[in-house]
Amino acid sequence: MGKLLLWIHTTYNWRKRPPPVVPPRAEVETGKDGFLQQLVDAVAAEVTKKTVNSIRQSLGMTMQTINKKVDDAVKATVPSLINEEMKRLSIPRLMVLPKKSETDVQKPQIVHHKFDEIVNLVEVDMPTMLKGPAGSGKNHTIGQVAEALGLKMYYTNNASNEFKLTGFKSASGEYQATEFYRAFKNGGIFFLDEIDTSDPTALITLNSAIANGYMAFPHETIDRHKNFRIVAAANTWGTGANTEYVGRNQLDASTLDRFYAMDFPYDKGVERAICPNDTILHFMWALRSAAEENKVRLIVSTRGIEKFYRLAMQTKIPVEQIMRGLVIKGQSKDTLDKLVGKVKQTTGLRKNVLFDKFEAVIAGKQDPTSTNANKEPGDLKDFEAMAWLKDDE
Repeated sequence: MGKLLLWIHTTYNWRKRPPPVVPPRAEVETGKDGFLQQLVDAVAAEVTKKTVNSIRQSLGMTMQTINKKVDDAVKATVPSLINEEMKRLSIPRLMVLPKKSETDVQKPQIVHHKFDEIVNLVEVDMPTMLKGPAGSGKNHTIGQVAEALGLKMYYTNNASNEFKLTGFKSASGEYQATEFYRAFKNGGIFFLDEIDTSDPTALITLNSAIANGYMAFPHETIDRHKNFRIVAAANTWGTGANTEYVGRNQLDASTLDRFYAMDFPYDKGVERAICPNDTILHFMWALRSAAEENKVRLIVSTRGIEKFYRLAMQTKIPVEQIMRGLVIKGQSKDTLDKLVGKVKQTTGLRKNVLFDKFEAVIAGKQDPTSTNANKEPGDLKDFEAMAWLKDDE
């Protein structure tokens, strides 16, 4: 550290020179090594700036004090900075989750950039609601959170009535247990998916259980297990239907007040990992951006990108047909023309072969090469791909 301070002191005249200017970040280089170098450069530049600022504020202090200030500044900066830069560069985040058993082989898993925040919330027993678009990976992420914390996940797709939560007694008098009951009694993460399609009055039952710490079920009243946790997922903020999600209900204010609401957007790093093909990836991203800017009701989800990649690379289905089945889905020609106009403004997309095919499909032109007989699985393999999980140190 002493040599670093000496170099900085002899290089810069702190009283006269402004902080070093970080040069504009270059276009992201393709490939794992290129992305890693971009990440390192960005973090190093920010750490240098933090170090400079810390030393500037430390003039007249002892070396021990300066060292501590610099260390504190760097430690406070680096983790969040890395996460933000990984999002900006669309770098997949890999984490090794705990073993489920001694025989398990630990492999890195791709996780959403919100993963750490959700783990922290669940650890401290904070009821959490993830609000995100369809196909963004909410279910998968909660499964990973449960795995990371060593908890079992209990899944229920909405609460259309209170009996989906409390259970009921059959005609023979036998209690029919629910996932909520099992989680409440035995511990684990109760994951209520599509909470905004639930009956708002049925959720009042949930409110009572969260607030009171005990619950009266049809056959017994029990205290909540110390490891009981609850996470919900929604496509809206619980304020009712919108143009994209027309089947959503407005939730009671008391229910919304119980939850920590978190935005859960698409993660481009995850999408890059599950679709290691830049041609497909940038085509789908451009469509998503154009749809959002033009308020077009077209969902280009992480799930949709994965399906496009799998069909294009593993089947003989023509790419034009995949576009019809996964992207166009009955959209009007006027709407699609709007998207094309917006996509044309995107730098570099005019050279994307998928964009040319998309225009041809909209115009009603038939590509003579688009037949099952001519197409081979993986005919996009000549375009640059990045296998993030191969040869990973």
